[in-house]
Amino acid sequence: MSLAWRLDRTVRNARSRIVKHLYQDHAGGPEQAILVAGMARSGTTWLAEMLVSHLHARLMFEPFHHRSVGAYGAFEYVQYMRPGEPSPELHDLVSAVLSGGLRDALWVDRMVSVLRPEARIVKAVRACLMLRWIHDRFPRTPVLLVVRHPCAVAASFAGLGWSARPDLDSIRRQPELLNDHLADVSDILEREWQPHEETAILWCVNHRVALRQSRASAVMRVHYESLVADPEGEMSRILRTMGRESHGFEGAAVRRPSRTTRLDAAKAAGGTDAAGWMRLLDPSQVADSQTIVQAFELDGLYDDSGRPTGGLYEDA
Repeated sequence: MSLAWRLDRTVRNARSRIVKHLYQDHAGGPEQAILVAGMARSGTTWLAEMLVSHLHARLMFEPFHHRSVGAYGAFEYVQYMRPGEPSPELHDLVSAVLSGGLRDALWVDRMVSVLRPEARIVKAVRACLMLRWIHDRFPRTPVLLVVRHPCAVAASFAGLGWSARPDLDSIRRQPELLNDHLADVSDILEREWQPHEETAILWCVNHRVALRQSRASAVMRVHYESLVADPEGEMSRILRTMGRESHGFEGAAVRRPSRTTRLDAAKAAGGTDAAGWMRLLDPSQVADSQTIVQAFELDGLYDDSGRPTGGLYEDA
């Protein structure tokens, strides 16, 4: 399986190295884009690649990365935007992204695989704190929020040796964010934590803001665990809700890891077993993470077995 996965990824990457210089994006305006947002290691790339397969689309990779996209360099590592806050610079960038005008072979277009795309899928793990801002200005662009259990995300971070500290430092630098959404948990943000606890805090900040703001907007929640359990059924639900017609589907897209998955990290998060983290994390680490999630009042998203409940702001 590992050899087949490596060969598949090699072939897809080789195709992208050619196509990213030759593709022609005449798909239309922002209404032809779909924003796939979520925290890192939540399955955003996997969902984005499945949508590409269904919709014959261009995949735009992480356009809101301030070190990799020059036009975004003036913004925070994870930028918070109040819904009514004006920002002509950000508006112009988001417009260029959703309309397909931003081309960047080194970063944004690194995973393009379609020569003449009929839509565009924007995959972004640094957009959770401004989803309402984007939706209010581009209401015809569907927004999907991918949610994965916080312990699974923590296990994946640990498997890659990633740290949540840069994200948390960025969050602490934004007083509007702290005042609007985090005043009641300021003591948690100010303390020193272990790496798995920092990941849980970052998960909570992203999801508290995104879910609160999506209650009055058109953000569709997609649980990673539901995708793993029934990928075809979930894709049908997503496409039906967005009113999109599939242009054919490559069945292998639901069975293979995304191109941003590494085998060691996949094993650390339980592989294709959505609740594999239960066997891999230390019970004390699970308890630590659950305590933090409860403090942020987000424990209603999952039950004790790790399954999504369908609750907590699902009226969005």
